[in-house]
Amino acid sequence: MSTQGWVVGKRIVLGLVCLLGVVAVTGCGGLGKLHPVEGKITVDGSNLTTGMVTFTPEKPFKQPVEIRGEVSNGSYTMTTNGKPGVPEGRYKVAVAAVALPKGHDPSSMKPGDPVAPPPSGPQRLVNEKYEMAATSGLEVTVPGGNYELKVSR
Repeated sequence: MSTQGWVVGKRIVLGLVCLLGVVAVTGCGGLGKLHPVEGKITVDGSNLTTGMVTFTPEKPFKQPVEIRGEVSNGSYTMTTNGKPGVPEGRYKVAVAAVALPKGHDPSSMKPGDPVAPPPSGPQRLVNEKYEMAATSGLEVTVPGGNYELKVSR
């Protein structure tokens, strides 16, 4: 191998090592480290049984991100693009939760069951102001430690 070929090969290897270092520091999506975010959520002092929590960053990321967590029995755990955790930053929070009228659970229907419209539509479990991050008044900082959310009907 000529000296020139060795120098070019060395530069390529050095460039790849630098690139891998950048990916290791920033993560593949450029979002940085994902911090665990778990919390409790209550409606008028009682556990919210079902729903969805979403975080909207105050400073948008360079690429699209989905930061959300499903609510179950008063608790939620956040993910970012399907991976556990949330990037560092300040977020506005939205909470959406609805319940189907009793006896109208589509998953309980069997083939041949008559399809009758429910007597009323889905019922909101939280005040509609919480459904949009811009109007909810809820904010969190990650990492922060306290991710308890209190909402009302």
